Parts: sequence; C-alpha cells; structure tokens
Amino acid sequence: GAAVLAARGCLRAGVGKLTVTSPKCGYQILQTAVPEALYRHNRGELNIVEIHPDRDFSAFAAGSGMGTNEMTVKALEDFLASINKPVVLDADALNCISRRPSMLDYLPPRSILTPHAGEFDRIFGSHPTASTRLLKAIEAAAHYNVVIVLKGHYTQTVWPDGSVLVNSSGTEALATAGSGDVLTGLMAGLMAQKMPPEYAAVAAVYIHGLAGKIAAASNGIAGTTSEDIADALGPAIQSLTEQQQKR
Repeated sequence: GAAVLAARGCLRAGVGKLTVTSPKCGYQILQTAVPEALYRHNRGELNIVEIHPDRDFSAFAAGSGMGTNEMTVKALEDFLASINKPVVLDADALNCISRRPSMLDYLPPRSILTPHAGEFDRIFGSHPTASTRLLKAIEAAAHYNVVIVLKGHYTQTVWPDGSVLVNSSGTEALATAGSGDVLTGLMAGLMAQKMPPEYAAVAAVYIHGLAGKIAAASNGIAGTTSEDIADALGPAIQSLTEQQQKR
C-alpha cells in the first residue's frame, strides 16, 4: 500500500515515466493498483534484497513499504554507497538508517530525509522539545550536506546552508495513514523534472498541503484518505500554475 501511494504521488506530480522496485510478492498489487508504473522485480520473494538500478534514472526515492529486514538494510546501504544522485528517503528507509547509523556517511549530497519526530529521534537521538530537534536538524543537515524535512503541523524544511523554511499550507486532513508516502512520491517526481532537491522539498510540502485542503473540501477532514490527497495533487499544481500566469 505504501509503495502504491508513493507511486501515485510521483505520477500525479507529472513525472513522465516511473519504475517501482518491489519484492516478487508485490507484482500483482502494483500492476493492478498503479498500471501506469513500470515494475522491476527484486530477487527477494518477500523482502528487498538488492537495489541495483539498471539505468540512469533522473531521481530516486526509497522507503515506502520497504521493510526493515536485515537483508533490506544491507541492500539500502550498498545502494546509497553506489549512487551519486540525491535520493528521497522516508519511512522504512529512515528506520533502516536508525538500525545502522553509519549509513548517514553514505548519503549522496543534497539527499532529502523526511522524518516525523519519532523517526528523527530514532536516528539522531531523543529530543525533549521541538526546538532542540530543529537545532539538531540544522546541525545534521550541514554536517551531512542533506535536506531534512521535519514533518509536523508546521513542517520545517532545513537546507544544508542552515536555512529553515516553515510551511504554511498544512491541514489536519494530512494526518491520515499514507499521506507521507504520497509526499515522498511527489518530491521524487519534482526532482525527476530537474527541480533542485532544496526547492523540490519545499515545493512538495506546500503542494501536498494544498492538495490536502482540496481533498478535504470534497471529502471532509475526517473522510480524506491518502488516495484523495494523491488525486488532488494535479489540481493543486494547476492552481499554482494559473496563479503564476496571472501575475
């Protein structure tokens, strides 16, 4: 389900061609739920056991529905050490890193990490307040030369240069299972269209929030699902495009 939602988020971002890597057990689900996406099977039946891109992809995202099997942790480590392009890391990719923190040293420059408070603390240590967590994120983003998206009611995006951008488009409708997976796909989709990671992170968070508001207008805050948010990404992007054209 998480992989499906990330794929939908990526496709709704306007990406031209998407490939999803999954264990063999995911073939029928992905080909049925997201037929627009290409499928690349993994050697593992139930777990990701290798990540070896077979072509020069424009952007990468990892973590949604990935699992934290020991073979998966090793596969992610090898993958990060072998590529030279920024990658979006969310969910189980972050959990894998928390199990093997040495992976932080392999992160490609300007990669995007998208943790909520719990995921951040599992990697960088417990923090008593949001303020101390933000200070640690600023330090970590500079040290590892990455972008850190601290997800929350007012999501904060931290750039490697120490800049902190606070999102203004959030809504309670985003507090639904799978919403973060849609965001991951959206970020990867924007990066695939040659948007720099720093800007892709900020833009994706804003568009994601706007899509949440559009979805909630039709389904109500309580009734909005992640599928609704993914479906609203197109109208959200279109509304921003139209605003820009009017200026």
